Amino acid sequence: MMKPKPRDNSFKANFMRASAALIVPILIFGSPLLYLYILVSSWYGFSFCLLYAAYIYWDESHEEGGYSFEWFRNGSLFKWYADYHPAKIVKEADLDPTRNYIFGYHPHGLLAMGAYTNLALNATGFDSVFPGIKNRVLALRASFYIPFNREYYLRGGVACCSKRSINNILRMGPGHSCTLVVGGAAEVPLGGPGKATLVLKNRLGFVKMALENGADLVPVFGFGENHLVSLELPKPGTFSRKIQDFIKHNAGFYFPYYRGRLPFIEGFGLMFRQVPLVTVGKGHTFTNANIAVGKPIHVTKDINPSIEKIKELHDKYVKALVDLYDRNKYTYHPESSYPVPDLIIQ
Repeated sequence: MMKPKPRDNSFKANFMRASAALIVPILIFGSPLLYLYILVSSWYGFSFCLLYAAYIYWDESHEEGGYSFEWFRNGSLFKWYADYHPAKIVKEADLDPTRNYIFGYHPHGLLAMGAYTNLALNATGFDSVFPGIKNRVLALRASFYIPFNREYYLRGGVACCSKRSINNILRMGPGHSCTLVVGGAAEVPLGGPGKATLVLKNRLGFVKMALENGADLVPVFGFGENHLVSLELPKPGTFSRKIQDFIKHNAGFYFPYYRGRLPFIEGFGLMFRQVPLVTVGKGHTFTNANIAVGKPIHVTKDINPSIEKIKELHDKYVKALVDLYDRNKYTYHPESSYPVPDLIIQ
């Protein structure tokens, strides 16, 4: 199982890592509260918030493929955060920068932080690991209507997970790619330490879009994602669960209660636990390709693929993902009191 590598354990290094791990949840959860504070602070604050709300409503950058600021993606804060776990990318194959790719990321966990840290930001060296690949991690449309959070996501290389956005990204030119957290919100309640249950069996849309765009599929598994926090979803039928289900139905996501840690206290707090976040992936070219069993499969671009072709490609993807997990689970599963789980596909 995965153990943290030796690193600088000086007071300064630990302080920077702990600060980064604390700041990231504050940025995620504190932004709406900051907006409300500015809104009621003064007339100038109210005017700013009104103009900013109009900008959020009219701006569709997240649907046009998004954008990113390289200084933001390469920021020291996120490198400290990556070092806190530590996080890293383990690749099993080089990717041709003249091709387009859809990375399928599993599992979702609470916030898919492994996808954001390793595949959107350059905190663990994505640009050098996959030179020429310009990737966007995809998130729910609702994420881009949260004040300030949308700027944090967009500047870090996140775009919307809509069909329009995916098509725009894949048609920008060679190397332009996107990462889809395939299980989505439905996978959140299935997460937690010692679990590896994926919502994938009936997820055919991303495979269809890969065929329509002639994009290659890259199965990716984030070891450690489910160990960042302990999720506590209320029992069905309770008032709290009804609120959660209402949010899921109307906003498209679950936001369960969770327990992480504090800088010097384990088992309580908003910080994510200090477990290795390892993103492992293998490139498979599904337009002139090698799959997990090693046989070349040629799949031509099809703007109107049949359901049979979609299901056939989906089955190959699932098999490649399961093989990927089985090859690496004993090496990169976080060292903990939980045994290495078998992968369950729902």
